[in-house]
Amino acid sequence: MKLTGQTILIADDSSDDRFFMERALNRLASGLSVQFVASGEQAVAYLNGSGLYGDRLLFPYPSFVITDCEMPHGDGFSILRRLQADPPACIRVMMLSSSEDPNHSRRAYGLGANSYSLKTQDPAILMSIVSKFLDPLPDESVNGLNPMRLA
Repeated sequence: MKLTGQTILIADDSSDDRFFMERALNRLASGLSVQFVASGEQAVAYLNGSGLYGDRLLFPYPSFVITDCEMPHGDGFSILRRLQADPPACIRVMMLSSSEDPNHSRRAYGLGANSYSLKTQDPAILMSIVSKFLDPLPDESVNGLNPMRLA
């Protein structure tokens, strides 16, 4: 899929998970600029364009955000709260989690996430999840949400 000129922000404290995500994105989306942060605090600073992230030529506002649920120094929910407080015109957000706690997915959707999925190290499953997130089929969406959960 072509996503030339669009930016995705990946917020995850795990360098392994960032590696697998970058590999999946490189295989799926040509022309997509990928930016990485390692905490919720860094993601909020990126979204606000503050501090290190003040230069929007180097750190463009993302069209997509994929965030880990649980991170030190601000979690994925803090990112969703930031986006809810000052909603951008168009941004899709997916939360990934290692936890199977159903309250996490309910809370994520309640704060405006477009999708929620359990983390996986399987490259084929990860590519499928990310592909559906980046390019959802219209009939999969319900009220603007694209729920993606793995059992």
